[in-house]
This record gives sequence, structure tokens and C-alpha cells, in this order.
Amino acid sequence: VLEGKQYRLQHPWVGIVNRSQQDINKNVDMMAARRREREYFMSSPDYGHLVDQMGSEYLAKLLSK
Repeated sequence: VLEGKQYRLQHPWVGIVNRSQQDINKNVDMMAARRREREYFMSSPDYGHLVDQMGSEYLAKLLSK
């Protein structure tokens, strides 16, 4: 990846945004973190069209199948 090579993934990939250490130190709750994660993907020009296939909630759905 760092050398510009492309690799075909064998499993689906899901982008997530984790809480930062600062968020943890400020006691940002998980609901607020998930809301900000969704807002990030919705407002992203790169990922906005994939918003329904991004985020921790979507990852949890995939893993529970």
C-alpha cells in the first residue's frame, strides 16, 4: 500500500472512527462518539456515498452475521 501497489481484499472492509485519547480523557460517551463518526462519513467527499457501509454500527452488523 505504501509503495502504491493495489491489493484485492478477500473480506469486506469497513471504515470506522475510534474515540481519541482526548475523547476518552474527556469522558465522551459512546453514543456521542458514534454520532460524530456518522457525521464524519456523511460529510466526507470521499466516503459520503458509502455512509451506509461505514462505521462501527455497520461493522457490528457484519460481525454478528
